[in-house]
Amino acid sequence: MSPETEAKPVEQNGSSRRFFPDFAFLEALVAVALLVGLVLLAALTKPPLQAVAGPSVSGYVPRPEWYFLWLFQLLKYFKGSLEAVGTALVPTVLVALLVALPFLDRRQPKTRRLLTGTRPVRLWPRVVAAAVMALLLAATLLAATSTPAAKPTPPRLPAPVWPMRVLPGVPPRA
Repeated sequence: MSPETEAKPVEQNGSSRRFFPDFAFLEALVAVALLVGLVLLAALTKPPLQAVAGPSVSGYVPRPEWYFLWLFQLLKYFKGSLEAVGTALVPTVLVALLVALPFLDRRQPKTRRLLTGTRPVRLWPRVVAAAVMALLLAATLLAATSTPAAKPTPPRLPAPVWPMRVLPGVPPRA
């Protein structure tokens, strides 16, 4: 390896550290610690499960998980033939807008005395991203508060189907 291509240490607080293996090892250590913590959390806690689904139970209001509540709320505004717009087009446009935000800044970077070669911080992409996130949060909270919770009802036994099956050798009742 030639001296030109060798990784140079980074100066930090008066001491020099190389990215690999020094800093990369610390990052891998933190990642493993987080993974172990997540596995322990999943192994030691019980998920809040609902009762077993039954066809005879009435009064159950199905609700999506919290991360789909905003989409569930959009279904209330786009009814009938517009459901495809509310469930496919609107979320696609919102995600595309968030992905395109960094590429929409067409201004040329200005030379600055203190931070040469850096781009200035733009406020409008942050405002648009915050507005989209606030819209999703508002729709989620509105759906969470407007949908009634499930009411537990006692199970009903299904009515027997007549005529009942006859056992072999036993004449049917009249």
